[in-house]
Amino acid sequence: MTQSKNSKSILPNIRGRRLFASLPEQQAQQTQKAEALTQYRRKYWQGYKKKIRRIFGTLSIAEYQFWKIRADHNRRPVWQEVYSSACAYVQRRALPTAEIIKEQEKLRAELLRIGNNLNQAVRLGHIKANHGNRLYAEPGDQVGQFVLKGMQDLERRVCRFEADVTALVSSASSDANR
Repeated sequence: MTQSKNSKSILPNIRGRRLFASLPEQQAQQTQKAEALTQYRRKYWQGYKKKIRRIFGTLSIAEYQFWKIRADHNRRPVWQEVYSSACAYVQRRALPTAEIIKEQEKLRAELLRIGNNLNQAVRLGHIKANHGNRLYAEPGDQVGQFVLKGMQDLERRVCRFEADVTALVSSASSDANR
């Protein structure tokens, strides 16, 4: 028996429904998994409550606006700005401004580019001339000689670098005074 396009279907729509109940073994296994998950979550949250403490505070509209402006200027969420400022105050250190953060991001990108270039140069050196576990450049190879000299200079500088040296990034305003 065929139905026309305009007539309604006689059969109910069963999409997304299970036609048959699970086997008792499957139902028991699903129940056991659900109970294990519930136990895990309960244990996790009990441990979480022992390790973490929440604090709450209330700000006036004016105070919130102050922190919002400051957070927007430093490209942080308001809570992160308040928390960072509190930690910096307690540790008696200056909080980096947006300009310093931007300069550090530029410096990091530049260091990544330098590292990439060094990797390419080292790879080229190893491919072209790795003799007796030493980098070697042919006497007539100007590029190879230049890279070899640069690598030797870099190796000398890296060996002298101390792990506890910190680099300070100046802000854009101090660059304008130079």
